Amino acid sequence: MTSEDHLPALAPGPRGPVNKQPFTLMKPRKNSTACLPCKQAKRKCTGRPAPCKACQNTDAECVFDETLDLRRKVAARRTLGELEYYRGLLYSLLESLRSSDEDKVNHILETIRGSALLSNIANVVDAPADLSDASSDNAKPLGNADDAIAQQERLAADAHSRITLEKLCDIPIFQVSVKPWTAVTDDDHLISHLISLYFTWDHPLSQIIDQRMFLRHMREGNKNTEFCTPFLVNSILAVASTYSDFPEVFAIPGDVASKGAHFFNEAELLWKAEEGRTSLANIQALALMSHVQMSMECRKTANLTPPIFEPPVRDNINDDIVWIPYPRSNHIEYEKKPALLREIMIQTVGFTELVVNMQDLLFDEAFDMNIGDLCRAVSALYTRLETWLKKLPGPLKIDKEAVQVPQVLSLQYHHAIIQLFDSLVNHEDFAPMSLPDVNQARLIRLRSAKQIADYLLLYHEAYGLRHVPGQMLEPANASTLILLTALDNCEYDFKEEFVELCRFLVAFSKRFSLARDMLANIESTAESMGIKLPPEAGTVFDHRNLESSQWL
Repeated sequence: MTSEDHLPALAPGPRGPVNKQPFTLMKPRKNSTACLPCKQAKRKCTGRPAPCKACQNTDAECVFDETLDLRRKVAARRTLGELEYYRGLLYSLLESLRSSDEDKVNHILETIRGSALLSNIANVVDAPADLSDASSDNAKPLGNADDAIAQQERLAADAHSRITLEKLCDIPIFQVSVKPWTAVTDDDHLISHLISLYFTWDHPLSQIIDQRMFLRHMREGNKNTEFCTPFLVNSILAVASTYSDFPEVFAIPGDVASKGAHFFNEAELLWKAEEGRTSLANIQALALMSHVQMSMECRKTANLTPPIFEPPVRDNINDDIVWIPYPRSNHIEYEKKPALLREIMIQTVGFTELVVNMQDLLFDEAFDMNIGDLCRAVSALYTRLETWLKKLPGPLKIDKEAVQVPQVLSLQYHHAIIQLFDSLVNHEDFAPMSLPDVNQARLIRLRSAKQIADYLLLYHEAYGLRHVPGQMLEPANASTLILLTALDNCEYDFKEEFVELCRFLVAFSKRFSLARDMLANIESTAESMGIKLPPEAGTVFDHRNLESSQWL
């Protein structure tokens, strides 16, 4: 026997022979599932084959049920089927509750209150009574990896189109039907939601259409009327989409710039089909589309001309049309207030005449004036603007106790003041003038910027930041740039006002790509001028990357 056949000695004594018989190391076997008795007793199970050791010792009936293992395909298929069934039941319930048939809605509510069985509720909303009924038509075998990837993509798309709590609680002010107005969606609730948003936040300050006339003809569903056409409706929906956070308003999920793009594209197709035909509805629709395309994207200023017709003046400015802050009114009770549409239009006409005069002065007449004549012309126009503001009716003036959208007219006044004196302060021949004149012009501009910030703070406290009229964007940006230059001035403390304006611009950036460019311009301007932004403003700027629901 050779030395290789003996183990080395660990202690004095004779060597022993080596056992060369091969052996394998047994790995512990993992059990995928336990038997039912072991699950109930919460004890360790040795697994298949039945009976396990524990059941042998207790003489229990050892049963393995793989369908209870949530990691297996059978359980995954069952869970997916249950989720799809309850999702379908929820959709059926919502569609039934949105029905205009009051008797049907009352019957559904009575069934929900009086029956604890889900099958009874499913029957009255025309949904499958139980999961077996729903799965019998929809059962599909699990496929390969490609099928699994496709399933994940479908679920991701479904996550974008999910029903949010906000949508469940939403009750639009104006109930209208989607047919026959748009081919983009068949959701009556979505269209009612967008129409309500438009007439709440955008229409009061633009009034391109007659609210009462449009709604009446839209509800009639007649496409041959001159006051409501599919082209006009889709144009309105494109504008209204900028005020909504519903997933359906995004043409591209998560892309703010795509809000309402599908409605806009539909409107473009309808306009091409019109082949340039002139009509009242077509002119109104083109005005709305131009607002979306030019003002919000290209940052172009409209070339205004004086109004041709004077609006009819009425002694009683209290229209019978009321205004409430939808959809905030779904959660907080608000008193209905007069919309003041007629009075807003009358005052807007007078203000537009002054703006036209200002355009003529700054972009035409000023090139042939010396600095002295320009200062006198600016002063005369400033006096006319002040007179217009003083003559505003009480309900249209800024009131700290009762903030309303019509008061945005005052913001437009202050925005005009900023533009008027901006041209003067930035004139190359203005700086060498006497110091009191220069300081007076800058002070007037600064005062208007602060007035805008003060009003926006009141608006924020009253209605939040989710729904702000688009007409506030330019005034907010102009006043932010003015207050930015005053941050380093020890004589003034406008930090709070500046931060509030930044909040509005960040809120606007959730709706308009133009607002994101404005924010970037403010940051670059501050950097180039060596102005350090307040830490609070930096925190607000960080909100640009957050979802609206996380901070608005």
